[in-house]
Amino acid sequence: MDNVLAFKRKLRPPRKRKSTKPRNYLREDEIEAMIDACKCNRYAVRDQLVILLSFRHGLRSIELVGLLWSDIDLDGRVMHIRRAKGSTDGAHPLSNREVILLERSRWVPDAKAFVLTTKARKPMSRRLVRHIVATAGREAGIPFPVSPHMLRHSCGYWLSDKGADLRVIQTYLGHVNVQNTTGYVALSAHRYRELYWND
Repeated sequence: MDNVLAFKRKLRPPRKRKSTKPRNYLREDEIEAMIDACKCNRYAVRDQLVILLSFRHGLRSIELVGLLWSDIDLDGRVMHIRRAKGSTDGAHPLSNREVILLERSRWVPDAKAFVLTTKARKPMSRRLVRHIVATAGREAGIPFPVSPHMLRHSCGYWLSDKGADLRVIQTYLGHVNVQNTTGYVALSAHRYRELYWND
């Protein structure tokens, strides 16, 4: 009998532990709170651009710090994105808000100049981007540490929640493999709204 019980215990699947990780994306209201937190900073325009461009265009920090003024067409309201990690390059539209901030931050006509710079007009480091994002997250009252890559994830989840097609999200984020995109759809509430009760 003891042998039978021991055998049955072995057949049971192990208990799954509940995930204790914080979510790896932010809601739009949290992004806005972070942008608002930057408005009192000494480098308010630059820091707002760091968060806004990362979120709106799903930029990795290496793509963000590598942005050149030659990638930006303010008149045509288009930004060319040179993707990293073997991802596909693309062209994204710029909103009025982004254009205004970009115009306010432009300090030199040289097309080869970097869009985001330090006080000494040198290219920003990824470390500085991490510092700006983490500080804005704390000041916005977000209850877990915020990293730049979370802004890229937030873009994917935001697009999915707005009902964007899987392929649109894939090309927007520059994913070569659609498998990298499916996770955004899995956590989107959008596709369940029609099934949900209305009260």
